[in-house]
Amino acid sequence: MKNGYLESVIYDYDKNFVSYWEGIFSSFSSHNSGDRVWFAGPSAYVFAFGGEKFAMDLQIRRQSDFEKIKPRLHDFVKDVSFVLITHQHDDHMCIPLMRELKDTNIRWYIPHDCSRHLIESSGLKDKNIIKVKPGDVFEIGNLTVKAFHSPHVRADENELFAQRGYEISSHGKKLLFPGDVRDYDFSDYPDFGNVDICFSHLWAGNDSINESLYMPMLKKFADFNSAFHAKKYFLCHLYELGREEKYLWSYKHAGIAKDMFYGNIPESTIEIPKLGNSYEL
Repeated sequence: MKNGYLESVIYDYDKNFVSYWEGIFSSFSSHNSGDRVWFAGPSAYVFAFGGEKFAMDLQIRRQSDFEKIKPRLHDFVKDVSFVLITHQHDDHMCIPLMRELKDTNIRWYIPHDCSRHLIESSGLKDKNIIKVKPGDVFEIGNLTVKAFHSPHVRADENELFAQRGYEISSHGKKLLFPGDVRDYDFSDYPDFGNVDICFSHLWAGNDSINESLYMPMLKKFADFNSAFHAKKYFLCHLYELGREEKYLWSYKHAGIAKDMFYGNIPESTIEIPKLGNSYEL
């Protein structure tokens, strides 16, 4: 049976992806006060925070979308000073985009154990690559960026590459990015203290269609992220169209998780962001 809503989402991406990016980066470039995030993709974020303009996991998953954006890419990202990369999957680290921007002054913070072949294939200059290890702390303008290990795979899997989580703080405000977590063991993580906003990447197993399989994992996802006790959460990583439907998480799943969050931490605010939109931080 066809998924009508999914088909409408795909149609929307096909028709409006370029206009989303035009709107995002027009607003981003003209923004001159206050802290804000723009959602350029399921896990691609652009920030004006603490007086710095930067991005995290800036990527365009589908080649057809990248080709549409490519002619204006340099103009779009002209105000991006650096990009934080969490891990080397192509829905987070976009080699074609990095290659296209290799001659800019953008600095790329990349996990130190990322595939050397991938980094070399990007064509980035060595001077613009900062290899990030767990525990590294970077002072960037008014920002303090702390990197930590955040397991990407389940405990019963071999970790072929590492993932970096990031804590970004400025002027007493703290953002937390655990990344694509698969092993919801909160004991693996340090005490981050008072977290203002947590960007939580929804994952609930390997079957997004079978409710009996994904519901227990949604509960683990909600319990794990609730334990950070952030004042606000963004539930992200939805409609990653490079995946088959069985592995794709939707607003439906996020809505169920949102109710679970409120059951755990009713004092927090839970937001389900949409592509192209921006939100105050």
